[in-house]
Amino acid sequence: MAISIPDRVVLLDYGQVVSLAPSDDDRRAIEWIAGGGDEIWPEYQRLRHPLDQGAITVDEFWTRIGASVGREFDLATRHALWSADLRGWLTVEPGTVRLVDELLQGGTRVALLSNAGHDFASPYRGSPLGSRLERVFVSAEHELLKPDARLFELVAEELGVPTDRLVLIDDRAENIAGVEAVGGTGHLFTTPDALRVFLLSLA
Repeated sequence: MAISIPDRVVLLDYGQVVSLAPSDDDRRAIEWIAGGGDEIWPEYQRLRHPLDQGAITVDEFWTRIGASVGREFDLATRHALWSADLRGWLTVEPGTVRLVDELLQGGTRVALLSNAGHDFASPYRGSPLGSRLERVFVSAEHELLKPDARLFELVAEELGVPTDRLVLIDDRAENIAGVEAVGGTGHLFTTPDALRVFLLSLA
């Protein structure tokens, strides 16, 4: 079923909207490569914002995580950690992807806006889904993070629409509030079924 939403651009968040959250097995694989247990995760979480804002490289990210637990990860280990972490985010929510396909079939403009590091950009742009989207916006490339109004304004400008034509699908309430603050429309993602109802209400 094609879904046509004229004169709008649907902006998809990536993590836990297009993708599923990494599994326990994914997390354990990272812990095994790191040579320990869950002690790496506090620093991982603390460093996500600077990584996603482009303030540090992914190599610095894993080096600093190792240092936080008294380990010096060599280059091979840092690359293996990056690979395992990226792999954990590549499993998609099929219901969301089917909806994207229906939007594209209906001629709806669809782009992606993710808080993510530089390392995410190229692999995702070349993926089957990413290559079908009008644009893939990655926060690190603009040194801004959702929900900063400047990021939504930049995205709207590059898409050639006013901010009130943006429709953001995101799993974080603060990002929904951010797009609404610049006049856009937001939907707090919970399930593909609820997203379908929302999209059809705009069609």
